[in-house]
Amino acid sequence: MNFSDKVKYARAKLGCSQHAFADAMDVSCASISNWENAIREPRLSSKIRFYSVCAANGIQFADVPGSLLVDFISGKESGFGKKRGRKRGYKSQDETRIHGY
Repeated sequence: MNFSDKVKYARAKLGCSQHAFADAMDVSCASISNWENAIREPRLSSKIRFYSVCAANGIQFADVPGSLLVDFISGKESGFGKKRGRKRGYKSQDETRIHGY
């Protein structure tokens, strides 16, 4: 099932208009229309929001296991949300205090 079919399916299951679904997703009606007609793919943040709205309403998709989605949203999947090392060239406060610059 491609993403446009998922949007159509979710909206049908919820029984809401494109406008109401757009409000729930915090996007424009044009975005929902573009997704449903496979004109555009949503950003990753919008996809995450879509799957979380669906999960909250009991809508699941076979190609997106529920536990995987929950892990992804919570930041447990594939390093998403994990603390990374410091940026190159950036000195911590301790290093600044020791070296004086």
